[in-house]
Amino acid sequence: MCDNATQEDNLHNLSQITHWLNQELYDKAKHDELPLLFVELRWLLERASQLRFFVSGESSHFQPIIDSVNQWILTIQNNKKIAQLSQSQVESIELNGIQNQNILRDKKKRQLIAFLASRGQNDKVNDYRATYLLLCLEMAKLTKFTSRINDTLDNTRFLTDKNREFLLPFLPTISEFDSLFDLHKTLDEIKQSDLYGFWQSKNTEAMQAYIKKVRERKLRKGATLRIDTQSATDSELVNFKIKEEIQQFFLPVDNYVNQNTGIVKQKKSKPETIEPEVIENESFTDDITGDVVLPLSTINENIENDVTNNTEINEPQHEIKEAYNQVTPKKRISPAVDIIKAKQQSDAMRKNSMYLSTDTRVASDYEIDTLIKELYAVLSQINIDYSHSDDSSEHNESLKLSQKEQICIFLLAVLLSGSTQIFKTESWWQNAYYVAKYEFSFTPARAVLDDRFNQDFSQKNKLSLNLFFPEKVSTLLYVFANSFNLDDKDEFDEKYVSTVQNQATEYLKKINKAYQTRLSFNKVLDYLKVTLTRRGEDNAIIDIIRMQPIHQTAALSYINASQMNMIYTHQTFFRTLQKTVNVEEQADNLSIHDYQDLALVDLVALPEDEEFYRDDIEPQMGTALLLNEEKLKNKWILPLKDKLLALFKITDVTPEKFVERHNFFMDYLYVLMGLSSGYRPVIETFGRLQDIDLHTSAYFISDKENRVDDDIGRFIYLPEIAVLQIKNYIAYLHQYSQFYYRKQQIVAQEFDKVLHSQQGIILYLTSENDQIIAESQQNNPWIAQRLAQYANLPLNWYRHHIRSLRNTGMSLYGQVFNDTNHFTPDIIGAWMGHTDELGYDYFDITSGLKRSQLQDLASLINTKLAEYGFEAIDMCQWINLDKESRNGRVRPE
Repeated sequence: MCDNATQEDNLHNLSQITHWLNQELYDKAKHDELPLLFVELRWLLERASQLRFFVSGESSHFQPIIDSVNQWILTIQNNKKIAQLSQSQVESIELNGIQNQNILRDKKKRQLIAFLASRGQNDKVNDYRATYLLLCLEMAKLTKFTSRINDTLDNTRFLTDKNREFLLPFLPTISEFDSLFDLHKTLDEIKQSDLYGFWQSKNTEAMQAYIKKVRERKLRKGATLRIDTQSATDSELVNFKIKEEIQQFFLPVDNYVNQNTGIVKQKKSKPETIEPEVIENESFTDDITGDVVLPLSTINENIENDVTNNTEINEPQHEIKEAYNQVTPKKRISPAVDIIKAKQQSDAMRKNSMYLSTDTRVASDYEIDTLIKELYAVLSQINIDYSHSDDSSEHNESLKLSQKEQICIFLLAVLLSGSTQIFKTESWWQNAYYVAKYEFSFTPARAVLDDRFNQDFSQKNKLSLNLFFPEKVSTLLYVFANSFNLDDKDEFDEKYVSTVQNQATEYLKKINKAYQTRLSFNKVLDYLKVTLTRRGEDNAIIDIIRMQPIHQTAALSYINASQMNMIYTHQTFFRTLQKTVNVEEQADNLSIHDYQDLALVDLVALPEDEEFYRDDIEPQMGTALLLNEEKLKNKWILPLKDKLLALFKITDVTPEKFVERHNFFMDYLYVLMGLSSGYRPVIETFGRLQDIDLHTSAYFISDKENRVDDDIGRFIYLPEIAVLQIKNYIAYLHQYSQFYYRKQQIVAQEFDKVLHSQQGIILYLTSENDQIIAESQQNNPWIAQRLAQYANLPLNWYRHHIRSLRNTGMSLYGQVFNDTNHFTPDIIGAWMGHTDELGYDYFDITSGLKRSQLQDLASLINTKLAEYGFEAIDMCQWINLDKESRNGRVRPE
C-alpha cells in the first residue's frame, strides 16, 4: 500500500499530464475540432493498451496515465459543452482517421493536434504513434520536457509522410517487443550499426536520392554544422544523418527507462529594486523663449524592514514644496519675469498632457492612416510564407530584408505595442491560435511577499501575462529578427534598437515630405497611450501594456492587472486603428487562409471572439495585496465581528476584559477605515475626529504631510457604513469617558482627547495595576504585529486592494464595459492621494472632476464593505452591561 506522500506525488504527476493536455490540445484547438481529436486520442490509447509490451508488464505503469487522459476528456466534454459526434462519425474516424485537412494547417504551433490528425497508412506506423503518444504523456508527467515532447510528436508524425518512408526499414517493429526496455536496447544497437551498408543492400536508388537531397539543402542562416555535407563521404553522411533520426526515437524511450526529469532554466520573478534617485522625464524646448524645460520626479528610498510602508517602494514622490520642472533659460531675464515664464511653461506642460486633438505633439488620424497604408504598401511586397507549414520556416529564414522593410516592420511593432521594450527581451513573439502572443512580466515591489508576510489571502499570480497581436505580425517579426546578426542571442541590445530607431526617424521625414504630414517617432510611440487615455482607460493598464518602468506612475506599484483587462483594453486600441484606416472586416474573417497575401486588415485587427483567447483571459499579475474577497470575508472580517458581538454577552468588566474588548473593536475599526479611506499608515493613521464631517461624509486626509500644515491635503467621502461606525464610536467614547471619570480617570482623559481631536482616532489600551491606560507602544510596527493575528500583511494592503478592484475581470477605473458612467483613473488617483505624471493634484484648478464622482466611489466601496461582512456596531450596548456589573446586578439571559 502506498503511503500518503506517494499518493500525493502520483496525483501531482498525473495533474502535470492534464495541464499539458489543456495547454497543447484544449487551448490550441477550435471547439469544433475537439470532438474529432478526442476520438483519435482515445483510439491511439486503446491501440497502445493492446500492444505486447503493454500487456506483458507495462500496464501497471501506463494504465493510470490512460485513465487520467480519459477522465480529462470526460471533464472537458461535460464542463466545456463540447459537441458529441454520432456513432457513424466515431466509427469513421476510428477506421480511417481524421480526414479534415484544415486541422493540419498550423503544424508548427499545434504539434499535438497535427500529430492526432495524421493517421498512418500501415500498422507499424500507427503502433509507433500509439507508443510514442504514451511516451509523450510520460514525459509530461516527468515535467520539463516541452521541447523534447514537441520534437517527438513532429518526428512521429513525419512517419506518415511519404518523404520519410525511407526511415521505416531502420526502425524495429514495436509489436514484437515484450517491454520498452527491449526496445531501448534495440534502438541503441541500431545506432551503433552500419546504417549505410544496411540501406545500400535494401534500396540503393532511394539512398542516392536522399544523399543528393541532403547535399543540395540550403543551410539556415547562422546554423551550426555538425557535419560538412559537402566534404563528407556518402557512408559518413548516411550513417550520421540516419543515426540522428534514430536518436529522436531513442531519447523518449531513454527518458522513460531512466525516469529522467527534464532540465529548464529556472527564473523567479523579482521586483526590480530602484535606488533613491531623481528621474528625468522627456525635456522640451519652449517654442517662444527657447528655454529648455526638464520635468523631474524623485523615487523614494527602499524600505526593507519597515512593515508599515506608508509609501510604496519605487513609488514616484512629488514633494509639494519642491520644483517639478528644471528650467534652463536661453537668456537671463529678471527673477520676476522668470517666475511668470516658469508658470507659463508649467501650464503648457499641463496642456500637453491633455493630448488635445489640436496639439502638434499628438499624431492626427490622417497621419496614422497615412503611416499604416505606407507601411502596408511596403510589407505586402515581401515574399513571406505565412502558412506555418513544415517548409515555411526554411523559406522565411532565407529571406533578406531591405533596410526599408526592416524599418517598416519596426515601426509597425512600435505602433501596435506603444513601446520599444519588445525588442529588448529574451523571448520573441509566439504563435497562438490565429493570434501572435507575446509573454512579459510585470512585477512591482509587492508582487512577491517575502517570508515576513502571510500569502494565504492573496490571489494567485501568474509568472507572466500575454499581449496579443494579429497573427501575421508574428511572422513579420520573425523574419525581421532573422535578418539581423544577433551573435547567437535572442534579444536586441540598446545598440540595435537605437540604430533602427534613428533609421525610422529618417524614414518618417520622407513620409512627411511626400504626404505633407508631421510624423515623428515619438508620435508613433505615444499613439497607443494617447488613444486609450482619451477614452478614459485605466492609465495603469495602459502603462502595463506599454511595459513602462514600475516608477512611471504611482498606480503601477498598487495595481493587480488581469489578462482579460489587457486583452480588451488593447483590443480597444485595435478597433480605433481599424476605424482610422476604414477597415470594417471582422478579425475572425481575415484572409488568414490566403497565406501568400497580406491584407491591410491583417495588420490592424484582432479576433473579437473569446474563443481565440480561451483560458488566457483568467491569469493575473501585479501586487499580491489584492486579497481574495471570500477569504477576507470568511477568515478575517466575519470571525472578528462575531468575536466582538459575542463580547456583548460577557458581564465581567474587569480592566483586563475591558481592554481586550476595546482593542478588538480598534482592530475592526482600523480595517474598516483603511478600506473606506485608503489612508496611508503614517503617524496618527486616519487623522482625528475633526477631520470628518458626519453630516456630509467629507473626510480631510493629510497622510503625506504628517499634519505639518493644515492647508494641504485632500478630501474624499466616507462610505455610509464607516460614517455610522464613527458616530457609534463617538457615542461610545462620550459615555465611557463619563463612566470611568472617577475610578479610571486616565482612560477617561484619553477618551476625551480623542473626542476633542487632541489625538488620533485609533486608540489602543492596556492595563497596569487595575488601571486602564493608553498603550505606550502604539505605533505602526506594533499595530502591524497585532493585526498579524488575522493576516500578517503590510499595513497599507487596503490601498492595493481598493486600487485593484475589478468587475468580471476588468478594472473598475476604465471604460471598457461602460462608455458613459464609469470611474476614470483620475477619480481613484484622487482617492489614493496620487498626483498625475507632472506632480499635480487631480482636484486642482484645471481639473474636470466633480466631488459627486468621489461620492459615487464611496458608494461603491460601501457596497464592497457590506459584501465583506462589515456593519456599524453599536458599542453603547456595553455601557449597560458595565453599569449593571458595577452595581452588583447580573443581566438576565
